[in-house]
This record gives sequence, C-alpha cells and structure tokens, in this order.
Amino acid sequence: MLCKENFVSRLGFIMTVAGCAIGLGNVWRFPFIAGMSGGAIFVLFYLFFLLLLGIPVLMIELSIGRAAECSPVKAFTKLVPNRRSWKYMGYLSLLGSLLLMSFYSVITGWLLYYFGHLIQGEFVNLSTEQIQTKFAKLLSNPYDQLWCALATIFVSCLVCYRGIQKGVEKFTKPGMIGLFIILIVLVIKALSLEHADIGLKFYLMPNLDNLNKIGIPLTVYNAMNQAFFTLSIGIGAVLAIAAYAKKGHSLLKEAAIICSLDTLVALCAGLIIFPACFNYNLTPDQGPTLIFITLLNMFNQMDNGLLWGALFFFFLFIAALLTMIAVIEAIIANCCDLFNWTRTKSSWTNCVVLTLLATPIILGFNVWKDIKPFGEGSDILSLADFILSNNLLPIGSIIMLIFCTTRYGWGWDKCIAEINQGDGIKLKGGRYMHIYFKYVLPVMILGIFLMGYYQLFFK
Repeated sequence: MLCKENFVSRLGFIMTVAGCAIGLGNVWRFPFIAGMSGGAIFVLFYLFFLLLLGIPVLMIELSIGRAAECSPVKAFTKLVPNRRSWKYMGYLSLLGSLLLMSFYSVITGWLLYYFGHLIQGEFVNLSTEQIQTKFAKLLSNPYDQLWCALATIFVSCLVCYRGIQKGVEKFTKPGMIGLFIILIVLVIKALSLEHADIGLKFYLMPNLDNLNKIGIPLTVYNAMNQAFFTLSIGIGAVLAIAAYAKKGHSLLKEAAIICSLDTLVALCAGLIIFPACFNYNLTPDQGPTLIFITLLNMFNQMDNGLLWGALFFFFLFIAALLTMIAVIEAIIANCCDLFNWTRTKSSWTNCVVLTLLATPIILGFNVWKDIKPFGEGSDILSLADFILSNNLLPIGSIIMLIFCTTRYGWGWDKCIAEINQGDGIKLKGGRYMHIYFKYVLPVMILGIFLMGYYQLFFK
C-alpha cells in the first residue's frame, strides 16, 4: 500500500474501526427498528445475533486486512497470488464503498444542515406541520443539500489526506471520546424526564404482547438484519482499516471490543429516544422521520430544547462523519493501490468523484423525483441503499467467508492463525468452528439476503 503506516496506538485502531461501525445505523436505524419490532424482545434477539453473526464475520474481515497489509483491491490476490480471480472481490469492495458514500454523505449533510439551523434557533416554537414543511423544503432544495454534502466530503477527505497517524487517528480518537461524552450527557437528561420509566419499560422489559403483535419471524429477521448491518461489514472498509493495525492482540479480542462499543452506542441511543418519546406522547416507530420530525417535536416541548436538540444533532453528525472518514480512507487506499496514485491525488480526486456521486441522490428528491424505482414512496436513495444493503454487503460477506474457509481461497488454517495471533482470547473449537464459519454463517447471511428481497417485492 502506498504511504504505508501503522496506527500509533491500539486505541487509535479500535476507535477507527468502531467509528466505521458506529454511525446512523446505531443512532437512527436501531431505535426506530426496535420501536417497530416491539422494543425489549427485539433487543434480546439483537444481542443474541450479534454474538452469533456479527462478531464472527467482523473477525474474518479484520483477519484479511491485517494479514494482507494493503487495500481491498490488492488484499485477496496478495494472500492467494495463484488465483487471480479473487481480484474481483477487491473491485466489489471499492464499488460498495463508493455507493455507500454516495448517499451517506447526503444524509450526513442533512445532519449538518439541521445542526446549523438549530443553533440559529430556526426550529423554536414550530408546529408539527411547520417542522414537516422544513424537512420537505430541504429535500426540495438541491443546492442546500449539495453544499452540505460537499462540506462533509471535503472534511473527510482532508482528514484522510493527512494520513493515518496525523489525520485519521488524530481526528478519530478525540472524536470518539467526545461522542461518548455527549452520549452520556444525553442519556442522563433523557432518564431524568418525568415519565421516562414508561419508555424504559417498553425498551427493556420483555413483553409477549409486543412479540405477538409483531410476530416472531419478523422480529427475529429484524434483529438478525440489524446485527449484521450495524458493523459495516462486507464492503472492505473494515478490511482497509485493519491493514494499518499491529499484530499485538488477537482479533477475537479486538472484534469483541469493537462490537461492544458499537452496541453500547446503539443501546444508549434507545435510552435517549424511548424515554423522551414516551414522556412527550410521541411514537418511536415512525421510520427515518423519527430523527428529522418526531424528535424535533420533542425538543420543542422540552425545557432548554434548543440546547438539547443542537447537542443531539451534533452527536449524530460526529457519528456519521467518523463513518465517512473510515470508508473514504478505504476508497483512497484502494485508488492508491489500483492506479498507483499518491495519497494527495487520491484524496482530492475522490473528493470530486464522491460529490458527483452524491448529486443523483440529491436530485432524486426534487428534479428527478418522478424516478421511483420501487413504486410510490421510493427514490434514487432507496435504489442505492437496496443495491448496497440488500446485495453488496451480504454477498461481500459470504465471499469473504468462502475466501477464508475453503481451499479455493486463503484457507481456514491461515485465517485462524491470523485471528489468534497476539495476546488475548483465542478462537477455539477446531473442526466444529470451521464448520460453523464455512456453512452456518453463509446460510444465515443468505437468509438475510433472500428475506430482504421478499420484504421489498412480495410483502
């Protein structure tokens, strides 16, 4: 890899991978999926599948990156030089990262827009209808969206341009620490509300009535789906970050820590949103509008709501920006290896490329709003998210599992040796663990893949 560096500290590596995983999926998607899926029962299933599915697949991607010490486009052929067809998995990972940033940068731009307007007091005393109108007005304005998206892309590329030690690690460590401080403050505030206990009961107390209402199959699928997608595995971003890691600690230990941090943020997001929503008689199952409409209504009813609203949106923005930095670093590393570019050229070329890729997503809400790939209610963002989430991520994860567990790829013995290298917990289980990784995990991910199609096209 060009300009090869290592993280100065283990903390820098863990925080960067955790930053890649911790994003809108934790703070935006987790609470509303939990709300739609009955609360506490969903949370229990989610934690179960995180252990069963999330940590194992995260270990696999970490092992490939740390062993290869290069970007995804070169990693697979470096580990298996006699099978050149594995290079296409590297190209798939680059495609996935570019596609993710095409719409993730737009949504991060929305968060920046809302934070800026919140601190100016523009949402104070607005009615529900006026708040809905504000969000609709943002979506109808391509220029505001484009400038906000460009700002997030530029900052992310600037951080990556400075390299791993002086850029990514230097920004990510204080960014993650600040994120957790804000998170704790918001949790304390939410739990101090008068009727917070109602939301906590819904969130933390298993309720069979909720389970019967949603149904066991859908609750299980939602939990498995969230556990899989929350860690940003399958498109090579984690692999690219792992290429800069030192080998002093076992990857089971590292994966467990990263997964714990990711889960902590998701669970704390629920501790903020559920008590607050129930305190103000707002429903926590309204999909993505939970963040941009429901919660703004809540902050308007809260004492010092301007302060708490601004703090919450700043927290969301930092979480999303950390994910962008990690994924854009993977894109930059891929381009350095693929085209023999310098880090400088790759950083600023991708700043332009990512801005161009974000443009169709933005236009899909206004100029191209008549483009509805899946019928009424869908848009270009829906299409990009479907291609990535329902296709590239699960397919990429299955391919990585095949690569690491069969004789057609790197092989189980080499993979397990890399996972267990260094201090910490070792992955044991011998033949049975190999069977689990080789057969059970791909079948589980294939189930998520097929269920995604069923939910979209047949339900």
